[in-house]
Amino acid sequence: HSFRQTQTALTSYWFVREGFRLDYETPVSCYPWSIPFEFPIYQFLVALIVELTGARLDVVGRLVSFLFLVGCLFPARSVVRKLELPNTVFLAFVALLFSSPIYLYWGRTFMVETAALFFAVSALPFFVDLIASPRAKPVVWFTLFSTLAMLQKATTELPLLMLLAVIYAIHALRGGGSWRH
Repeated sequence: HSFRQTQTALTSYWFVREGFRLDYETPVSCYPWSIPFEFPIYQFLVALIVELTGARLDVVGRLVSFLFLVGCLFPARSVVRKLELPNTVFLAFVALLFSSPIYLYWGRTFMVETAALFFAVSALPFFVDLIASPRAKPVVWFTLFSTLAMLQKATTELPLLMLLAVIYAIHALRGGGSWRH
C-alpha cells in the first residue's frame, strides 16, 4: 500500500506548501488530480505540525498515525469504567491491540486509518452514556466523534454505526419500547 501512503503524504506536502484546500491534490487518475477520498483531517494535522516544528513530513506522518492508535486507549478505558468491567478487560484490550501485527503495521504508516479508528472509538463512551440516559451532551459528543470518523474514512465508521444501531434498537425494545417508539 505504498501508493496510498504516498497519496496521503502528497496531500500533506501540498498543504504545507500551499495551505489547506478542500479540493486537495491526490494523484489518482489524470491532471489536475483533484479527486478527494476523504475529508483531510489527518493530512491537515500532519501539515500543521510540520509547519510548526519544521520536522520531516514522513516522520510526523508516521508519528501522528501512531499517536492516534495510542489515543484509542483513552476512550477504551472510559468504556470499561462506564460499564463497570474488571480492569483485566482493559488490560486484555491493550495486550491485543499492541500485539496485533495488523494494528502495529497500520499504526506506523502514513495513512488516515488510525485517525478514523480513534474518532470511531472516541464516540463509544458517549454511546454508553446515551444508552444510560439520552441527554443532549452525550448525543452532541457522540455525533461529533462519529461525524469526524465518517469524514475521515467512512468505511471505518459505517460498520460500527450499524452495530450500534442494532444495540440501541435491542436496548429500546428491552426497555418496554416498540419499534415505532
